[in-house]
Amino acid sequence: MAPVVMRVLARGAIAFTVTPVPSSARVVYITFDDGPSPNTIRILDTLKEYGVKATFFTIGSMAKEYPDIIRRVYDEDHVIGNHSQSHKYAAIYKNKSAFADSVHQWEDTMLDIIGRPITHKLFRFPGGSFSKEAKPFRDKALDMGYTCFDWTVDSRDAMWKLAKPEVLMDNIREGSKDRDEVILLLHDSPAKTTSADILPDVIEYYRDNGYVFGTLDQRLDENGQPKGYFAN
Repeated sequence: MAPVVMRVLARGAIAFTVTPVPSSARVVYITFDDGPSPNTIRILDTLKEYGVKATFFTIGSMAKEYPDIIRRVYDEDHVIGNHSQSHKYAAIYKNKSAFADSVHQWEDTMLDIIGRPITHKLFRFPGGSFSKEAKPFRDKALDMGYTCFDWTVDSRDAMWKLAKPEVLMDNIREGSKDRDEVILLLHDSPAKTTSADILPDVIEYYRDNGYVFGTLDQRLDENGQPKGYFAN
């Protein structure tokens, strides 16, 4: 059993600790971007059925539209990360000040909905952080106390309006070959119904291949501090 890392955080008046996954384990972190939406409900139902937790990088404007879903994500002990307030590249990446405004607006939205701040401060850049142009925004997010995450395996569900389930599963299996750690990218935006459809197959694939399931707040370094991931 993994040790409990005494990194005590505050959810309002509630203190909790973060338990990392065992260092010797194969681990998959299932992540969803661009929600919440009605698809998130089906995803939550599946996660509950299998006893799996996931990380949801949410958009503030979508959260305002579906506040009850955000509250359910939180209440069922999944992890909520910042994916900006609007997901509009021109607005978010106009300059570092605009970027910070979007980050803070998301924080305020979550506080309004949940009633307490999101304390684990995980961030995923809309579009990823792959380009050279992203570096100033990476630096700004880190300065704001965020741990940032790209992904190691892309289901490529964002490449089509509605991807075929078998194509998504082929992408996932191919991308996961020879990886002992997987940060899997899926989307729970309104159009991505097949991403919700394949979740039982995704969970069973990783379970059958010896992976344990983690949330990104459990990805800690040797000192028990959050450990992010940039693809380059």
